[in-house]
Amino acid sequence: MTLCPAPSPRHADPMLQPSYFTSSLYTEPLRQDILQLVAAFQEAYATNDSKSPFATFKHVWRSQRWHLLHLRVFDNRTRENFLIVTCRLLLEKTEQEESLLTRLTALLSLYTFYATQPLNTTPPLWYLKHVPIPIDQFRDLHDLENELASSELENMKSVVSYVLRYFHESDVFVVLPDSKLCPQNPRSLPRETYVDQRRIDFVLTKKKGRPNRNDKTRRTKTAMANLESWLEITETLVERSPAVAGGSVSTPVAADRTNEYKSLKAQFLDAIDSQDSKGLPTVVNANQLVLQRLQEVRELVPEEDISSDSPTNAGISRVERAIEDLGKGRNRGILNLLEGSGKM
Repeated sequence: MTLCPAPSPRHADPMLQPSYFTSSLYTEPLRQDILQLVAAFQEAYATNDSKSPFATFKHVWRSQRWHLLHLRVFDNRTRENFLIVTCRLLLEKTEQEESLLTRLTALLSLYTFYATQPLNTTPPLWYLKHVPIPIDQFRDLHDLENELASSELENMKSVVSYVLRYFHESDVFVVLPDSKLCPQNPRSLPRETYVDQRRIDFVLTKKKGRPNRNDKTRRTKTAMANLESWLEITETLVERSPAVAGGSVSTPVAADRTNEYKSLKAQFLDAIDSQDSKGLPTVVNANQLVLQRLQEVRELVPEEDISSDSPTNAGISRVERAIEDLGKGRNRGILNLLEGSGKM
């Protein structure tokens, strides 16, 4: 018996899951894209206010390739989430807390996105018939037309009137209870928050003996992630600070803050030294907790990386001497490290 050759089974095409569009992987970048769209339209409108406002908006919309957004997903189950979440994020920018031009841009964006859904395609694509909207946002939309009458954007009144009439005649909106009651599903966006694996702080249980290779690897990754975060924050602060000769920052504001800190510290130390104060035992306990934490950190460092003259040993030894001096009444422990406490 001869068997006819048959093609091997074809693997299914990869597709996005519906939860992707309710996660921070989609909602946060889309919010940023909406802000960029608003900023671009505001700039274009300021320079071309004599032209048709919607023509200006259409040019910005296409220049930022928003018209290609409908081609992002074709699976019906996923496309439903995609359309609902996108409209919901656009409606966020129509609330009263936003500026008038931002609300107008969001209204035009919602209209354009909804009205340009692909219809009569082969194969057919799922399209959004009704947009869920809380009743307070629904009122905010219809207040736009009245607010334009007393503003510098009066030339956009006809465009807004047309868009609102289109929404009304096409029964676009499904009105929900007030947004304070969280009537939408999910209650808030994003529902799922993506966390980078490198930034997860692993809770390591203390084991007897030396740490194994996996423990060292996880500690190294955690330390590197924390260091990268610290460097990002530091670089941002350095960029914002005025640079002076010698690489230091010396401004009247910085000097005032330094003097204020010294004054408050002196008042705090005087209050601790008073006889009726209960702050001294608290300071002693805080010193002991700091020392205990430093000793725990030293135990996490591999023994081969610790030498007698290493910065780790030198720093902890100085803290130990400062706390010993605190017990003898010579100083205030780690609170006087800048004044030389703990030096040999």
